[in-house]
Amino acid sequence: MTPAHAHGQAGYCHLRTGDHTRARHHLRQSLQGLDYSREDALRNTLLATTYIRQPHPDLEKALSHANQSLTLLQGQVDSARCRGHLSQLTTALTPYRASQPVANFLDRTSSVLTSEHPRPAHR
Repeated sequence: MTPAHAHGQAGYCHLRTGDHTRARHHLRQSLQGLDYSREDALRNTLLATTYIRQPHPDLEKALSHANQSLTLLQGQVDSARCRGHLSQLTTALTPYRASQPVANFLDRTSSVLTSEHPRPAHR
C-alpha cells in the first residue's frame, strides 16, 4: 500500500463518519503525485462530496473538484465505482440546481452517468 492509497482510504473513512475536515486533509494528500488515473477521478469526487455535505456547503470548491473528476470520466477513465460516487454527488447537488454553475455541471454529468458504451479503462 502506498502513502497515497493509505491517505485515500483514511479520507474515505473520515467522509463516511462525517468528519469533512479530516477527510479533505487525507484526500488532498492522496492526490499528491497522481497521474490522472481512476484514483484521481475518485478522490476528486470524494473531495467535492466533503464540500457539499459539510454544514455550510461550499459550492465553488465542490464544483472545482467535481469538474476535475468529470473531465477525467468524460475522457480517459471508465470506472463504475467513480460513476457511482459521481451519482451520489449529483444527488447531493440537486437542491442547488438554481445555481447556474451547478445546473451546468448536472447537465454535463448525465452523459457520463448514462453511458452505455464504456471507454477503455486507464489507470
